[in-house]
Amino acid sequence: MPQHLPRCQCYDGNGQRVKKTAPNLTVLYFGEGYEKRGGVGIIHLFAGNQRIASVRSDGNTQFYHPDHLGSSWIVTDGNGAIKEKNEFYPFGTYLDSFTSYPFPPANYTPSPARKKTKKSASTTIMPDCMIRC
Repeated sequence: MPQHLPRCQCYDGNGQRVKKTAPNLTVLYFGEGYEKRGGVGIIHLFAGNQRIASVRSDGNTQFYHPDHLGSSWIVTDGNGAIKEKNEFYPFGTYLDSFTSYPFPPANYTPSPARKKTKKSASTTIMPDCMIRC
């Protein structure tokens, strides 16, 4: 299972996440299409509202293969090798997961048929989060 470390998530006035900090990593979000993770830019490509690929500024690419509810079930690299596999219980709890790629985990995508709360048990809200953003 993925390791969940304490982190701070910062949101703008529209409720969109703009920054996430963890002990060894800061991620900046610029809408859904671009993020900067540890100094590496990542462009996310979509077909409609479904993310299909991510291209990193260091040359790595990954492709998302969704399950029937739209969550990224399998993630492959540019050669088709499986780099991440996620399986979920109902309501988004991980059943099984593994990753072997330098990308962020693809994780769960909420849908009307499978709902997950915004605050999960793995998120620790830090009191000074808003001050540091």
